[in-house]
Amino acid sequence: MKPTIVALTGLSGVGKSTLLVAFVARMRLQHLQASTLIKKGRETVLGQAVEQDQLRYSDLDENQRLLVRGLEASLNPASKLVVLDSHTVIERESDYFLVDPGVFAAVRIAAMIFLRDEPQEIEKRRANDQSRVRPRRDAADLAKVQAAAVRQAELICRRVGKPLYVETPSNVDCVVELFRRLQAIDGG
Repeated sequence: MKPTIVALTGLSGVGKSTLLVAFVARMRLQHLQASTLIKKGRETVLGQAVEQDQLRYSDLDENQRLLVRGLEASLNPASKLVVLDSHTVIERESDYFLVDPGVFAAVRIAAMIFLRDEPQEIEKRRANDQSRVRPRRDAADLAKVQAAAVRQAELICRRVGKPLYVETPSNVDCVVELFRRLQAIDGG
């Protein structure tokens, strides 16, 4: 039986990783981070060492191909639920790249959960996270990028024929329940 793959998306700094840490003890799942899969692919397939926060400046189409290959190679057959921590837009300093719906079709997502938060909160998290180097944006710019990311999530889910759920990162119980429901519906 193939695992249920759910894409957990949202802007960088919205709290995807924090949310996953909050409920990983409540559910058995395999957590795969898109940037880690791409970074590993660039190193092993292309022989290029790239820092995680520099991936946004490399060939983004190639990154998406590496993501698909990396996910396929990394799936644990014993896992019933796989959460792909990913994005619908890739931010750069002055623009952003819309992730092609074909990427999500290729990894066979069962659904997508998009985390949306107040732009001021995302701005604050980014400012407080010294471990990452993200494009600098104020709350007004983050609101625009987040709106584009939600629109892209809607487009992706329409194109791949899968449901989209929009939640806040603070609503851990609801997200856990969504994952459980999706796993049961998909037969995982």
